[in-house]
Amino acid sequence: MTEPSQAERDRDWRASVSAEIRRRVQLASLVDQSESSRGLTRRAIADQAAGLELFFRDWVWTYDPRSQGGLPKDCPFSLWPKQAELLRWLQRIEDDGDDGVIDKSRDTGVTWAVVGYYVWRWLTVPGWAGAIGSRKAELLDRLDDPKSVFFKVEYVIRMLPPWLRPQGFDFRKHRNYARVVNPSTGATITGETGPEMGRGGRSSLYFLDEFGVMPRAKQVRAAVADNARSVLYVSTATGPETEFYSIVHEGNVPHFRILWKDDPRKAPEWRDDYVRKYGPTITAREVDVDYSGGGEDVLIPADWVRAAIDLDLGNGAGSQVTAGLDVADSGDNETVYALREGATVVAIESWKGRNPVDSAAVVADRAVRDDVETLRYDCIGVGAGVTGALNARDGLPFEHVPVNVGLPATSTYYDDAPDRSARDRFANLKAELWWSLRLRFWNAWRYWQGEAVDPATAISIPNDARLVAQLSTPKMEANERGLLRVESKARLQARGVSSPDRADALVLAFADTVGGFMPRIGRI
Repeated sequence: MTEPSQAERDRDWRASVSAEIRRRVQLASLVDQSESSRGLTRRAIADQAAGLELFFRDWVWTYDPRSQGGLPKDCPFSLWPKQAELLRWLQRIEDDGDDGVIDKSRDTGVTWAVVGYYVWRWLTVPGWAGAIGSRKAELLDRLDDPKSVFFKVEYVIRMLPPWLRPQGFDFRKHRNYARVVNPSTGATITGETGPEMGRGGRSSLYFLDEFGVMPRAKQVRAAVADNARSVLYVSTATGPETEFYSIVHEGNVPHFRILWKDDPRKAPEWRDDYVRKYGPTITAREVDVDYSGGGEDVLIPADWVRAAIDLDLGNGAGSQVTAGLDVADSGDNETVYALREGATVVAIESWKGRNPVDSAAVVADRAVRDDVETLRYDCIGVGAGVTGALNARDGLPFEHVPVNVGLPATSTYYDDAPDRSARDRFANLKAELWWSLRLRFWNAWRYWQGEAVDPATAISIPNDARLVAQLSTPKMEANERGLLRVESKARLQARGVSSPDRADALVLAFADTVGGFMPRIGRI
């Protein structure tokens, strides 16, 4: 039997969701008309043996601001078989007083499933106390932000018919910051952040969301150990240096895994497309739950770079003139000046043997010659001399912006991961800027293949052999928190590779995030 294609799965899923919405609306209308039906429903849901799946089957909804293909943003939680198995496993570990660990592919609905489970316990078990730990406050509870866990908690409750909510429940009184109270039974759902979360409290179940990238994870684990009868650790795959990796592999904690293959919406071609977009390393960690990381992976694949050489982007690529400068000392390394007009790189110039102050004078003359509007340069290390030299020159007709690539990543959200800010993905600004350049080269490759891509989000480069080689040289790595970083120059040198000066200058020329511009990967 032939497996359904991705297009067929998308079509079937849209049809099933539409049918499920109609069924639930009709069911809610019928039950709402009869007090006896409402009472029977409440009692059936409160049954601790069978009520959980009934609750999800008929009453739990999810919200996805990315919903496409004609589907509404409010969608019923239609349980896949693996998600139903997850709920039974979750109830079992809590009833047995065990801890549990879940590793998962991205976008498998685990957080929504845990939140729905929490709301069910909160509704049906007097005095139940569920706790949620998050690595940062805005991911725990932020008003109207679907990325925060308590947005999901509140949403599940709001989508319940009023007669199914606790008697006397009022959102204004019983829904506070990172806290929801059941006034009828005293049950609570509360949230915390920080390495001391869990100290001094007592919970029935403690859910640690994205534990694999949680700061001071070992300290957090110790803090919650005595707080709850059961602790639930959830994350995508992380490196062997992390506490989450240890929990999964030490074999002492009941383990549940849910993969993209368990998702009826996804065909193998979905994974193939993910690899094409993001490479094997990201796919291994985010999709395949492969703790080996899928091997080392270059940040910008060579095929993408070759597609961008002399790529004709037409008149839609913008015309703003911007330059990037990678500064070297007076030794053998190059100082490189990269000039772009919109998305097209029009010149790569380099020189050796000048100190940073002299290089600042050279680049100032070139920037004036080229009508540059903004010059960005790496200001740490030897680049500090450029700052003083440019600041000392009065009346320069261009903006000169020092960029400290060692700073933390920004709070920008990119379309390839719309639910995670750059700060939650990258170890520093350097990694974020390289990644935003990667998105441009990916768009260039897609544009070259004839896809409908906005040329302003792509890139065209000259056929400079050293630049082409350097762009596909650095590899991406993950630190102990699972955040991406660019292979260091020391590690490059250890494998016999010189500093990628021309590529670094290009990264600075396209460091649009520093100026507030967000590279897009969306279609026209």
